[in-house]
Order: sequence, then structure tokens, then C-alpha cells
Amino acid sequence: MLLLVFHVKEDSYAIDTKNVVEVIPLTHLQSLTGAPDYVAGIFNYRGASVPVIDLCHFFKDENSNRYYNTRMILVNYKLADKNHVLGLIAENVSDVVQKDESQLQSSGMQLETSPFLGKVVFDKGAMIQNIELDKLLPDELSTLLFSEDD
Repeated sequence: MLLLVFHVKEDSYAIDTKNVVEVIPLTHLQSLTGAPDYVAGIFNYRGASVPVIDLCHFFKDENSNRYYNTRMILVNYKLADKNHVLGLIAENVSDVVQKDESQLQSSGMQLETSPFLGKVVFDKGAMIQNIELDKLLPDELSTLLFSEDD
């Protein structure tokens, strides 16, 4: 399994690259009035409106720093058997690691408030927590961001 590693402040996370559409530099986002604060906005991606979540704000209630290697990770987000493109802002998006599925292990916890936190893997002494995209957004937000007309 190939994992795209990124950071949310001091913590390391990963997404399976089979779910990654593209990694792009930050771009101008149109704000969504009334959306939760961690919804950074929307932008035009190849003719489609794509919602963007700031992972630092979503996980830690702080905006992402605009570092040189802060990026938008565009992922396939599955909702009602249909894939939608979702943008995720993350810091220090700079590494891809190859790990065998057997190297992922339980974190020992399953938090109700963070059902998207999956298994962990160790690389160069650091713990990296896998993100389960299908559990990332609350159901009510998924339905708001991705209308059935898409």
C-alpha cells in the first residue's frame, strides 16, 4: 500500500494513494457562508465545483499555516455509491511511503468524535495515523457539500 503522508500541526497522517486524485498548490477559494469554519470554501476544478476542508481546522481548531509545502490533496470521496472530488488542505505534504497492509496496526482506541482515525504505521521512528476517508465527514455535511444533482 502506498501512503501519502502529511501533517496537521505536529501530528503525522496518511491517505492511501488509491484515493488521491491529485495534489495541487493552494489556490483561491470562494467562501461558503454558513458552512462550518473548517470548510475552507470551494473552487473550480476542471469545470466542477469542489468543496475544500482545512484539516488543521477540522482536527485541531486552528487554520493551516500557509507553508511552501502546504497543499490541497484532492481525493475521491464516496457518498451514496458515487465518487465526488473533495479537497483537503494539509501542511507538509511531502512524502509517500510504501507499507505492507500487515504493517498497519490498531491504535488501541476508537473515538466516537474521530471515527475517521484508522490504523497506525511507523516510519523512521514516527507514528503515522491512517485517515479513513469514508468516515471523515459527518453525514449531514456530506449531504450539504455534495448535492444529489452532481
